[in-house]
Amino acid sequence: MATDPVCLKPINPHTARGGMIWFKGAPYYFCSEGCKDRFDVNPGWYAARGPVVPGAP
Repeated sequence: MATDPVCLKPINPHTARGGMIWFKGAPYYFCSEGCKDRFDVNPGWYAARGPVVPGAP
């Protein structure tokens, strides 16, 4: 399981409705397009919360 970095919901990476993007070498998965859009505005702030996928750097 992964965690959406915006709303912090647990999500399955294989079925993430908002898709996935790479940021600073780590994958980030989103529960919706809305959460992905919010991440795109300020990715550094959301990424500072720490790894959201087990085993990610």
